[in-house]
Amino acid sequence: IIKYYKDLYNVILNEDEVLITIGSKAAIVDIIPAICNFNDSIIITEPSYPIYKSVSSLWGVHYNKIPITKANNYLPNLNIDDRILKESKMLLINYPNNPTGAVANDKLFNELIELAHKYDLVLVNDGAYNEIVFNREPISLLQYDKYKEAVEIGSFSKIFNMTGFRIGYVVGNK
Repeated sequence: IIKYYKDLYNVILNEDEVLITIGSKAAIVDIIPAICNFNDSIIITEPSYPIYKSVSSLWGVHYNKIPITKANNYLPNLNIDDRILKESKMLLINYPNNPTGAVANDKLFNELIELAHKYDLVLVNDGAYNEIVFNREPISLLQYDKYKEAVEIGSFSKIFNMTGFRIGYVVGNK
């Protein structure tokens, strides 16, 4: 994974910035309670991978939804209510996005990092589909976060066509 991130994204990771998981779903199940306590809040995009809502509910974490719409190329509108931003602990995104197929761009990742810094949010990108992009190079959230304060979840299941193997990872802020 260290070599993979270096070769694909030119992101340097250390061993203590990589965690191997049993697929990306396990990473999502683990990261929410690692960051949040019972009754804390997170922000997710809508539509989203259903596991975000069910895992949040399982751990007693509230979720606030920000819409992703065709009018905005399925990228989130970051005009989020200040109250929601202040009460939230985590901002969970998914780019390249499932189910829309939207791919994040430089502007979005930079704005998300700035927002996370301003409101002390842990920014998490579920990048399970990171290499499934067309007419452009894949990008990683960590290419934009030079301090690696964010984390990115990945999966080899999708990009290497081995869904039954359940090999995932979390990289970034140790």
